[in-house]
Amino acid sequence: MQILKLSFENINSLKGAWTIDFQAPDFRSGIFAIVGPTGSGKTTILDAICLALYGHTPRIGSITQNANEVMNRDSDSCRSSLEFQTLSGRYRATWSQKKQKNFDKTGKYGQVVSTMEKFGDGCWIPITEGSKVTSKKQEVQKIIGLSFDQFKRSVMLSQGDFAAFLKSKPNEKAQTLEQITGTQVYSLLSTKIYVLAEQQKKLFADKQREVELSPVLDDAVVQTKQEQLKGITEEAKVLETQINKIEKEIRWVSETAELRDQFLRVKDELERLKESRNEFFQKENDVRLAERAQKILPIFSSLRDKQSLREDAIKEKSSAENELVNATKSLKEKELNFKAAEEALNNENLQKPKKLALFSETESLDVEISPLMKSSRRAQEEKTKLEKETAGCESRLNKAQEDIRKLEEDREKRDREKNEDIKGAFLYQRKDELRAGKITAETLSAALSDSEGKADKANETVKSQEKEAEALRIRKEKIASGIEADEILLKETEERLNEILDGKTLDELMQEQLSFSEQIPLLDAVKSALKAACEQKEEIGRQEDVMQKDSVELTDWGSKKECYEREIRSLTSRLDELEALVQINELTKVRAELKEGEPCPVCGSLEHPFAANLPPEVATAKERLVGVKEELADLQKNQKEADRKIDILKDRMLFSEKHLKDLRKNLDLAEEELKLKCDIAGLAREGVTEKAAAVLITKKESLLTDIKKRIVKARDAESNATAAKEKIAGTKEELYRAEMAFSNAQTKVESGKSLLTQAQTGREKARTELEQFWRKTAKEYGSVITEEELFAHDPELFKRWIAKAAKYEELLESCREIENNLAIKKGALPGLIESVELLEKSTREKSEQAAELQAELKSKRLQRDKLFGTKLVEVERKTYEILLSQLAEAKDHAYEILSKARSIQAAAGQRLKTAEQRAAEAERNLLSAKTDWTDALKKEKFESEEVWAKARLDSEAINAIHKEITDYQAQSRSAADRFSEADKKLVEKESQKLTDKSLEVLEAEKREVSARKEKLLEQKGELQKELKTDEEARHKRAGIEEDLKKLKHQVAVWERLNTMVGSSSGDKYRRYVQSLVLLTLIKNANVELTKLHSRYRLTKGEEDMELKVIDLDLADEERPTDNLSGGETFIVSLALALGLAQMASSNVRIDSLFLDEGFGTLDDDSLEKALNALSSLNAQGKTVGLISHVDQIKERIPSKIIVKRSAQPGVSRLEGAGVKHSWS
Repeated sequence: MQILKLSFENINSLKGAWTIDFQAPDFRSGIFAIVGPTGSGKTTILDAICLALYGHTPRIGSITQNANEVMNRDSDSCRSSLEFQTLSGRYRATWSQKKQKNFDKTGKYGQVVSTMEKFGDGCWIPITEGSKVTSKKQEVQKIIGLSFDQFKRSVMLSQGDFAAFLKSKPNEKAQTLEQITGTQVYSLLSTKIYVLAEQQKKLFADKQREVELSPVLDDAVVQTKQEQLKGITEEAKVLETQINKIEKEIRWVSETAELRDQFLRVKDELERLKESRNEFFQKENDVRLAERAQKILPIFSSLRDKQSLREDAIKEKSSAENELVNATKSLKEKELNFKAAEEALNNENLQKPKKLALFSETESLDVEISPLMKSSRRAQEEKTKLEKETAGCESRLNKAQEDIRKLEEDREKRDREKNEDIKGAFLYQRKDELRAGKITAETLSAALSDSEGKADKANETVKSQEKEAEALRIRKEKIASGIEADEILLKETEERLNEILDGKTLDELMQEQLSFSEQIPLLDAVKSALKAACEQKEEIGRQEDVMQKDSVELTDWGSKKECYEREIRSLTSRLDELEALVQINELTKVRAELKEGEPCPVCGSLEHPFAANLPPEVATAKERLVGVKEELADLQKNQKEADRKIDILKDRMLFSEKHLKDLRKNLDLAEEELKLKCDIAGLAREGVTEKAAAVLITKKESLLTDIKKRIVKARDAESNATAAKEKIAGTKEELYRAEMAFSNAQTKVESGKSLLTQAQTGREKARTELEQFWRKTAKEYGSVITEEELFAHDPELFKRWIAKAAKYEELLESCREIENNLAIKKGALPGLIESVELLEKSTREKSEQAAELQAELKSKRLQRDKLFGTKLVEVERKTYEILLSQLAEAKDHAYEILSKARSIQAAAGQRLKTAEQRAAEAERNLLSAKTDWTDALKKEKFESEEVWAKARLDSEAINAIHKEITDYQAQSRSAADRFSEADKKLVEKESQKLTDKSLEVLEAEKREVSARKEKLLEQKGELQKELKTDEEARHKRAGIEEDLKKLKHQVAVWERLNTMVGSSSGDKYRRYVQSLVLLTLIKNANVELTKLHSRYRLTKGEEDMELKVIDLDLADEERPTDNLSGGETFIVSLALALGLAQMASSNVRIDSLFLDEGFGTLDDDSLEKALNALSSLNAQGKTVGLISHVDQIKERIPSKIIVKRSAQPGVSRLEGAGVKHSWS
């Protein structure tokens, strides 16, 4: 790639449009310089190149619509365009951006426009779509073959970085090489591999622990639990059938009891309705009487209306009389008001002509006053304005005179300073010589300082190397003693491991642990089976006790039933006798009511004989019959209860017998299961108790815990022993490296002493050259230099002399500027004096005119105030007109009110007459209504109006009573129907006869069976849970084992990778990569060195990151890089920079290079060597640009691009080779 032409506008400090044509004749030498003061904008040229190609610069990461730090701060847009040549053709890359219109408010920039073009057929052809930055970057990278980072390293050479690289220590070299070559990623990669390998090992160990912590049941135990689950399931089904039957019987008993309660409730309701029958008969009579009273209610209402009309007529007559009196009184008042309003209007009409004449005269005066006021105000304003102008002009005149006085004083002062500063005048005449002397003094002082620094550094290096050798010796001894201590610790660890294992291996101990782990679940199963058998025996004993209690209770209830039957038979016989006596007593009563000659209603006989002297028991037979019936009913109820209890006890005994049979069967099964589990566990059934099983389990668990602890301790001891062995092996390797390092350190001490001698010789040479220079300076500047300054040998003296000469030059410039200002001020003075005089005359004339107008205005105002005061004519005229209008309206209004009062009086007289007629008619109508009401009471058979009022009910009350009667009849019919329905349902339900047991007994049986079912379900749930847990554990363990197989392979891969390149600090891979990078860099640099200088070659030293130079002129002697001279250092560092450029650009040819700084510390000889080396690059077809602020570069390189600061702050300009101040 070769750069042909660069055009840019408003980039950083370079404001405006600029073009640099690198094909101009000035660039044919192959080397040019970009020079200028520090901070003037030399690097801006490189920024413009990067902007055109990649859209950003090395110093600024990105440019967006929110931030653009490359645009000149006083500009609204910036752009950059670069033309370059590659093997594929000629191209032009362009980049630009503008500020938005409302930038001052938003601070936003426009969209970045970035394009790529190729030259063909005599014109530029776009090769990118639109202005997308991303597509343009990809196209640039494709054409040039370099990314932005590669472009920076291959085109903009960091020679200064490599100069520091050569002088730095090994660990600093590694850091610098990383930054230059961008190999930091390998350190991160090494650390990442180490972390991932450790994570894989930890994951594998966690999975192994998971396998150990996932125990499963034995297959025989699982089969036993499955058989138990099957038996429990079948027994639960039998109990479920029993529960369903009991629930059906409970529902029948509950429904029968509910129907019986319903039957009794309906019967009670029917009885209540019969008892309230008489109450409703009375309500029927009351409602009939109320209906008769309601019939004559209109006549009574008419009477009340007539009475009300008569009272209203009397009130109306009284009101009309009062109204007539009030209307007469109001009429008299209205007549007086009308007369007063008419008189006021007539008086005001008489005064009207005088007031109108006064208004006209005042208006004439106001017309004369108004223009006088305007003229007076205008004259006063003009007078004030002239006074201000006069004062301002006088102030400017005084200031000008004061400025002239100060300038004359300042001129005299500057002249005295100029005449007194003889030394400044002397130095001013030699200012060019002073600049050359300053550079020479600084160069010689820097050379001496560098020599002294090298000598001091060599001395410090020798001391440091001696300390390092001593430290390595101490470290070697410390490592040896550490190995002895680690071997003792290893021996103790192995002894502790043998003590823990007690003659066994770790595998044998783990096998023993597995055996105990399998025995404990079997013993737990024996314990559970033993507990189940004991529970069955206890349940059988409880069931036998219940059966014994039920048998005794059944015998008691049988005896009670026989007793009840005997008493019932006795009471039945007595009941028959009492019924016969009651019948005799009833017939006797009927006989007493019969009359002779009338037939008997019972037998029809006309004769009625009777028995005399009846027994006394006949009279009390009925009462005794009721008592016997109640007693018989109680006995029958007791008999039924006895039958029910006997049935319940018989059923319970049958159920208990069956349940006892089932329990004995379950006991046999439990004994068989216990015997089976004892056989599996290796125990004899005889003598095995629950307590003995618990003791045996506790003992086994204790032994298992002890074995687990021993295994953990053995593993820890084994791990410690392995770690100790690895540590000893590593420490021995470290001891070997320490011994080698100690030997190398001793060699370095000897080499350092030799370098110290060379550095001290160079220091003496530099000191002699500096003394000669200052003796020559004392001879030339003897008149201005002191002995103290001479012996100080301070290069700053030349800076002070240059500053003194610059100050004298400023003094001369100041004198010229004062003379110019003084001439300008004196020339303007006569004009200011004339202006002041003219303004004062105009002010006096305007004051006199304003006084005359003010006197005339005052006279007119006094005349008006005397005539009309300060009141306004228009306001007073309108007020007077309003008064006249109000008086006329008041008169008209009073007349209207008077007319209305007369009409009201006439209407009041007419209403009084009408009211008297209505009162007479109302009296006649009332007498007729009273006669009609008396006739109606008699007709409906009411004795008086009070009786009628008492019987009267309103229509709602009558309707309510009718409704109550209708509802009562409907309720009676409904109750009778419901009674019949309830009786039918009760008979039907009792006929089913599902059981004779009571609800309490059935619920007790249900609870008992449900409790047994729940117990079985709990056992079933526990068994299912155990089996499910075991199944999940088996599945989980299989998954973990499968994961372990995969992890084992992954761990091996990562461990191998970690062994090769991984480390916690990232050093291992980084050092390896850096060693390869360094070897490649040395190889490429030597190729460049062959072209630049045939004397030197680079080689890698024995230490890491150590570089040495092979001097071919001294029989291939190897020299350290830190004792190279300035010119030699430049050549070697340039070769390294070119070598890195070759690495970065791969197979891409780079024909344009830029070298940034790196010349500031070179003496004349070194600078000459450096420039010769750079000139040799031209033979390879390369164009090299040097960016520097060193003045010697200007003199040694004819082709220059000069960056100069302009008078405007922050703005620079370009001059020199190929530069144009325009866009092309």
